[in-house]
Amino acid sequence: MVREEQLLEVIKKSKESDKERKFNQSVEMIMVFRDIDVKKGFAINEIIQLPRKMSKPASVCVMASGDIGIKAKNANADQVISEDELIKLGTDKRKSRKVINKHDFFLADTKLMPVVGKTLGQLLGPRGKMPTPLPFNASIESFLDRFRSSIRVKTKGSLSMSCKIGEESMEDADIAANANIVATTIEKKLPNGEKNIKKINGDFDVFGDGSIVIVSTPGHTPGHQSLFVDLDMTGPLFLTGDLYHMEESRTHHRVPVFNHDVDQTLTSMEVFEKYAEQKGARVIIQHSQNDYNTLNPAPEPNL
Repeated sequence: MVREEQLLEVIKKSKESDKERKFNQSVEMIMVFRDIDVKKGFAINEIIQLPRKMSKPASVCVMASGDIGIKAKNANADQVISEDELIKLGTDKRKSRKVINKHDFFLADTKLMPVVGKTLGQLLGPRGKMPTPLPFNASIESFLDRFRSSIRVKTKGSLSMSCKIGEESMEDADIAANANIVATTIEKKLPNGEKNIKKINGDFDVFGDGSIVIVSTPGHTPGHQSLFVDLDMTGPLFLTGDLYHMEESRTHHRVPVFNHDVDQTLTSMEVFEKYAEQKGARVIIQHSQNDYNTLNPAPEPNL
């Protein structure tokens, strides 16, 4: 497995080659897997506590009444939901979804777990957000501190995963430490450990059948990628990512001033257009409202 020192070197080079922005950029980590049969129920849903904190902590909701509920409020949990509120929430799916989407993690008094399962289980379960039980004598402060510095890493039926591990303003060594804990944790969850992790250089056919292909299009950032998708229900589509930001950018080959490398971007535009022509793909500029409106929205879960 890649060592923390190697991760640190990669992060340093990435920062040095990137242009300074007027905002604090997120640092994402992507892992691609190999030699795993996703049809056999392969899934990862891990809560990983990062050793180095980010500027914005994760949002934690506590479901509890009585003493535990009071302790949670005193510990400044992002939201505390009592048993009565929980039962009421269970009758309003729209409001329930808003609450579930608002928070990263949920903790619950062990006594309330049956109520949680009955009222919100159908919504929390598929999202991988079922609460972590809180024992009666648990230190609420310790639990909140742990989850506020944690991330959830999950994938289901896919040979890749991504997660936020830091921010540009953080020290390189701190980002590397976070990357290392994620990599080592996920490696232990794979059937054959390191052998199931694929090293990508250039394009990558995710399933080996041409249905989903990650296409290297550097320029906006050093590692920028576009995505080719060819499914029966859609036909061939080519998603630009940040290669183009509007229709005019594609028509006139305009490169934003904030891009990492102008020449690389122009070269990637040529590569992109040739690939789209070869595949007969419909190009989707993801920042274009017109293109977005042509796509069928994902159906609302019938839960």
